[in-house]
Amino acid sequence: MHNLANAVLIFDEPQALPIKVTHLFNQSVNFLREQCGATIVLCTATQPLLDKVCEKKGALKTNFDTAQIISNAHAHFIGLKRVQVIDQSRIGGYSCMEVAGIVKEALENKKRLLVVVNTKAVARRVFEELTKSKSAATEIYHLSTSMCAAHRQDILSKIRESLRKKKEVVCISTQLIEAGVDISFECVFRSLAGIDSIAQAAGRCNRNGEMDQFGEVVILNCNEEKLASLPEITIAQEKTERILREYHANPTRFDNDIIGLKAIDRYYQLYFYDRSGDMDYPIEGDSLLSQLSTNAIAVSEYQRINNASPPIFMRQSFASAGSRFEVIDAPTEGIITPYNDEAHQLIGSLCSKQRVPAATRALLKQAQRYSVNIFSSDKAKLIGLNAIIETYPESGIYYLKDRFYTETYGVTMDESGSLAFLST
Repeated sequence: MHNLANAVLIFDEPQALPIKVTHLFNQSVNFLREQCGATIVLCTATQPLLDKVCEKKGALKTNFDTAQIISNAHAHFIGLKRVQVIDQSRIGGYSCMEVAGIVKEALENKKRLLVVVNTKAVARRVFEELTKSKSAATEIYHLSTSMCAAHRQDILSKIRESLRKKKEVVCISTQLIEAGVDISFECVFRSLAGIDSIAQAAGRCNRNGEMDQFGEVVILNCNEEKLASLPEITIAQEKTERILREYHANPTRFDNDIIGLKAIDRYYQLYFYDRSGDMDYPIEGDSLLSQLSTNAIAVSEYQRINNASPPIFMRQSFASAGSRFEVIDAPTEGIITPYNDEAHQLIGSLCSKQRVPAATRALLKQAQRYSVNIFSSDKAKLIGLNAIIETYPESGIYYLKDRFYTETYGVTMDESGSLAFLST
């Protein structure tokens, strides 16, 4: 960490950090600022209350009320307001067909629409429903992380060009479009999620203030989203539902803005309180925060066995903590997709018998643009379908057959791909 001493460190979109690393992140940032002389900037429109979490375990040692780079943020939120948020969520939610119907109805008055949902399966179903009866003038696009980065960038380029020409455009996407994508629609439909996610989606609506009136951000709840494996979204939905109830009961409490500063602060108060036990990177019967600090469980066990304290000053379990830490919450593995000619050539080179480690590393770096990260369960399915192949035995580098990658959906399990590919 000494390489970061006396530096200006900008953390973009810190609200996207996994909840379990909250205290580890705070402790690291405090060390960099206090001991290493670094200047820390947290850059986001939805600032999480990292200074309000458990101080004993690690809260940011700053006061967000006085540490703002800009003065009077509340006035800026009001002055730069570009959207109006409309809550159309309902008890029981909407089916994918009903969501598509609402979007079709909106096309009667607005021509450039974005729909953001929580799961890839729902994005695909809504897309399919919309394409069944679309007019010849309507362009409908689908975006998800089942597509490689190069594929997504090509689609975004097409969307931007159509938006520039003021064509009738509908984009159906997962939340990948909510951060780091400079694009603007007249209206955004957002499937119920955390207030922070809704605010990020709102950043894709009337983004540059190009409209004469407010853009519209419509909150819907889709009852076909299966979120059993996504507890973060489930809890976020529950907290947002509570804020929506509080908002409808007393809008002035939130300055008549569902995604304003007061609503965002209230959301994090509720969300962080509910997730407080998950912030120290819990593992079975212990936590990484403990293993990297007092290591109380291991020290207690040593004392029990030896009837004495460990005869060392540094008692942390660095190796154990390191082996348990995962940079990404859900473990995934990248596979190279046959998206275009360059991807084909990279796959061919990686399959070559001339295996020079340095050359392989360079090829893998180039292949990142054509890789899709998949869960182990999906990898097992693709192996069962004989859809992915290892470049050579024990290389650990896999590529996808052409018939399992489509222009519309990216990686698919139904052999509907039509991209030209290497013979296998």
